Amino acid sequence: MNITNKSRYGIKVLIFIAKNDFVQRRQIAETQSIGMEWLDQILIRLRACGVIVSKRGPAGGYMLTENWRSFNVWQIMSALEGWQVPVKCLDDHVVCSLTETCNARTPWETIYKAIRTSLEVISFESLLNQETPQGFLGLQAIQSSKQNTKNQATKRVENR
Repeated sequence: MNITNKSRYGIKVLIFIAKNDFVQRRQIAETQSIGMEWLDQILIRLRACGVIVSKRGPAGGYMLTENWRSFNVWQIMSALEGWQVPVKCLDDHVVCSLTETCNARTPWETIYKAIRTSLEVISFESLLNQETPQGFLGLQAIQSSKQNTKNQATKRVENR
């Protein structure tokens, strides 16, 4: 499971479309500094997952679908990346002869579930509005960790 430029640019493109209601392909490419071929790949995947629609013709362009609020970050990034699972042994379609004795399968399953759950909790709408979604502890834990580190550093300086 690798977050590539497809997700990075894909999220950027979606936010741009959302903030501008209806945009032409050239406008997206120019304002977001994305090559047309790369942008086309992203737009095809976003359209296929149903988060955007396109209008053809000289006045054509892209806009969010009516149900865009129902999409979460996992769905968007999965569409862009083609994610399934981080390791093949978690794929239901792959038969692994080591499943019964593998020491790594359960930890990988835990990691996968944590990543997926974290991304499913973040709606595209909350991402667009730069809100921390309810039930999302990841950002709160990071912020808390940073504050604890800062407090510890302050205490060390004070104790000198």
